[in-house]
Amino acid sequence: MELEPPPPTQGRWLESLPEQARRHLPPAVWAYVQAGARDGVTSDEAPDAWRGVRFRSRVLTGVAEAELATEILGRRFASPLAVAPTAMQRAVHPQGERAMARGADAAGCLHAVSSNAGTPFAELDAQGWWLQAYLPPDRDEMLPVLDAAAAARAAAVGGTG
Repeated sequence: MELEPPPPTQGRWLESLPEQARRHLPPAVWAYVQAGARDGVTSDEAPDAWRGVRFRSRVLTGVAEAELATEILGRRFASPLAVAPTAMQRAVHPQGERAMARGADAAGCLHAVSSNAGTPFAELDAQGWWLQAYLPPDRDEMLPVLDAAAAARAAAVGGTG
C-alpha cells in the first residue's frame, strides 16, 4: 500500500490516514483495523485524548541541541519512543512486522512485537526487540512461543492475560 505524501501546505496529513487506509485495504481488513479491541472504548476515546496532549515549548532556553537518547534495560536507544505491539500487520502490508522492525531500528527506537505476530520471530531481523505475550490459561502452551522469541534474540518479555 502506497500512502499519498502530505501536501506541502497541508498540516492535517495524519488525519487523512484512516481514509487512505480504508481506500487501500480489503474491506475485511479495514473492518478489523478500525474496530478496536473489545467494546472499542479506547479507540473511541483516543482522538480526543491525543488532542489534549501538548508539548511544552522551551524557546530561548539556550539549548543548542536536544538529546533524545535514553537507556532502557541496559540498551541505548536514540529515541524514547517505542513501536507498540500490533497483531496481524501482514494483513495490512506484505512485509508486516519485518518492515516495522526495520523502521524501528532505523529510527533507533524500541520495537515491541505481539505474540500474535503474523511473521515468525526468526524472520524479524530486529535489534533488541521485546515480546508482548498473550498468556493462555495453560502457561505451558506459551513455552514454544517464548523459546522462539529467545532464539530470535528478544531482549525482554511482558505478558498479559
